[in-house]
Amino acid sequence: MTLLPWILLAIICIEHLIFIPALIKRSGVGTAWHGYVPVLNALAILRIIERPWYWVLFLLVPGINLLMLIIMHVELAIVFGQRSTKDQWLMGLLPWISIPQLALGEDKYVGPRSWSKTRKSTFREWGEALLWATIVASTFRIFSFEPFTIPTGSMEGSMLVGDYLFVNKLSYGPKLPQTPFSLPFIHNALPGSMTPSFTSWFSLPYTRLPGIRDVERYDAVVFSFPPGDTIFSDKELAGHDYYGLLRREGIRNADGNIEKFALNPEKYLSIARDRAFIKPGLAARPIDKKENYVKRCIGLPGDSLS
Repeated sequence: MTLLPWILLAIICIEHLIFIPALIKRSGVGTAWHGYVPVLNALAILRIIERPWYWVLFLLVPGINLLMLIIMHVELAIVFGQRSTKDQWLMGLLPWISIPQLALGEDKYVGPRSWSKTRKSTFREWGEALLWATIVASTFRIFSFEPFTIPTGSMEGSMLVGDYLFVNKLSYGPKLPQTPFSLPFIHNALPGSMTPSFTSWFSLPYTRLPGIRDVERYDAVVFSFPPGDTIFSDKELAGHDYYGLLRREGIRNADGNIEKFALNPEKYLSIARDRAFIKPGLAARPIDKKENYVKRCIGLPGDSLS
């Protein structure tokens, strides 16, 4: 996890506290001191751009909040008369520069663009509809329900390979995305390829929200497959278990002698690991991008086997 994204996000938050009060005062909408208070300044921006207050809830959703910030910044430029395509792109992509310029400039508050007198293009109408559909669907997918496909035949007593099911994430508590910059509705790789559908340039720590109940015996649960954090995208090795290959190479380094390997496994695994990491196509996946498996819970913590 790099610090640069967090530094940029911190700068945006500080700029909001410094410059939003001036924009509130110039717009004549709301109370200027609200701009100095976190959350209240977000609500103040929504009042300035005349958007509903509940938009602030989307700012709590990782990934979605970054998109919402861009939308709010662009609309902030629009209500102060900066309506050219260039101005909107600059505000959306470089708010660290555009927000101070807007606050220190002399652009007058003209209010939101009136679409009652201007007909939206078909492209814009469909674009806005798809954008909001993606935001709402992604929010539900993160916090409440998500569709999954049965990948293997281990559940054939009740579920078949290829069956679809909806997983209730509220039961055990939803996991917040660790990689908010990812393509929506695509788990970890672009269809038909091993190209990642996400970027780890900006990543968040593992966080799980509280659930409404604990895991119970015989629950069907979806979980991240433990070895699924490291994969090979190289054609010769794609689909192989990294840890299985590592152990096999470790035994080979011990002259094929399992007993010799067992005496000092870390020594031989270290050699195998060094060789593996120079192979092309070796990649590590964050927890939220591991492969998912569906199994039925047979044992619980504290159970004993005989």
